[in-house]
Amino acid sequence: MQDFLQVTFLGNSVGRYISFGVIILLGVLFKRLLARAISYLLFRTFRRQAGTVGVQQFYQLTRRSLGMFLLLIFIYIACDLLRFPAEWNLAPVNEFGLRMILFMVWEILLLSCIIWVALKVIDFVGLILLARAARDENSTNDQLIPFAMDVIKVIVATLGIFLILGTVFHL
Repeated sequence: MQDFLQVTFLGNSVGRYISFGVIILLGVLFKRLLARAISYLLFRTFRRQAGTVGVQQFYQLTRRSLGMFLLLIFIYIACDLLRFPAEWNLAPVNEFGLRMILFMVWEILLLSCIIWVALKVIDFVGLILLARAARDENSTNDQLIPFAMDVIKVIVATLGIFLILGTVFHL
């Protein structure tokens, strides 16, 4: 069995490919559980202000974005185990080439997930404010809160795009 794990294909041993698969599988299996735990931890920062809006609503808003973020982390860890074959003579990650492009795509996806989580947190804050406004007789707040949340989300998305451009493309 030990000899089989040492057999090399495309510059990587069978053991590395198995480790890669196991990490990806663990990521797929545990991303929902980890997303729920992280959602709960994030919700704790809003617990006092949340009022009638509960942790389940927060989880429903953030589960996809946190799940994708966690899956990208697992993919990065798994891919870090694998090496490109030396015969391919690929440029290092700091020079233009396949490695740089793959890393840039991963950075863009990761930062996009972080921005997505931030936008969902803003949606949650909007739910909290709308729940508070429903208790108030002033109907102006019912119209002003969604507008303000949309403006804040546009600002965060714009700043996120600039963050991606600055981080990934060094602009």
